[in-house]
Amino acid sequence: MSYLYIDLSNITSSSELHQILKENLHLPDHYGENWDAFWDVITDVDYITFPDQITFIGYSLLETKLSEDAKCLKMCLEEYNEEHYVSHCHFVFL
Repeated sequence: MSYLYIDLSNITSSSELHQILKENLHLPDHYGENWDAFWDVITDVDYITFPDQITFIGYSLLETKLSEDAKCLKMCLEEYNEEHYVSHCHFVFL
């Protein structure tokens, strides 16, 4: 099983969040750093393959600081598992 841990504890802006996601998930250089672009790349098998589990450390802090972004992140990932048939990933939000 493959695991990835992404620390969101120190995120203070939407642009920082998208940059962390881009770096940790190895999103392509042309990633537009917004939620529509995030959805487009995570659902395109040419761009990303998730590990078996991704744990988001500090998600509860992100909810406090950037509630809309936290909600969008979680919603995108939950919908990914509902709609994506190639592979599923277990997402943990701490």
